[in-house]
Amino acid sequence: VNLEMTLTHLGLGHLTNDCPKLPVPNLTADQAWDLMSLLFNGEGIQINQGFSPETFVRKQFGTVSPFYIQLFVEVLINQRLAAGGKLEFKEDSFKGAYKQLLLNSKGPRYLRERLSRYYDIEEKPLAERVLFETAKKQFPTGEVLIEIELTKMFPNTDRGKFTDLCAKMSADGLIQPAIDGAGYVFESQLVCNFWHHALVGTEFLC
Repeated sequence: VNLEMTLTHLGLGHLTNDCPKLPVPNLTADQAWDLMSLLFNGEGIQINQGFSPETFVRKQFGTVSPFYIQLFVEVLINQRLAAGGKLEFKEDSFKGAYKQLLLNSKGPRYLRERLSRYYDIEEKPLAERVLFETAKKQFPTGEVLIEIELTKMFPNTDRGKFTDLCAKMSADGLIQPAIDGAGYVFESQLVCNFWHHALVGTEFLC
């Protein structure tokens, strides 16, 4: 979450002048699985022997915030409680919990709410189009949407304003610059899957 943008929106941006920036990196896929395994063991979550949760987590979460890992485990625990306290989790259980995570008000859906709250009437449709096109390309192939492709999609948009918008979206955690700097990606597969489900189509598992 871009705290600086939130405070600026509230008219309190000057309070961040003396505050050092403290980026909180996402977990790698290895770290995400280690954390989830630790939480599984701590909560006594039992997995069906015919299902590999590690494969699911690495593919559908990828690089991800630890908050989403904790929230996902919370959804699984609630599933178990609804089943009377005993439940051996299978692939369908994980898919259902994953979809609940995407739709949870505390999950990545919050990112869409930021669009309505912090992006003006001109910025929001452009930002949604950037997110749409990035998710559309990255979701099935893992490919990067390069910047030149984006600019061709917006021939009537001022180049400077468009560059500023992408920079704002990047600072806000909505998209991230690609490693080679030539375009934009969703660093987290979970976030990519959310935007694909929200803007492109009904699929939410890559």
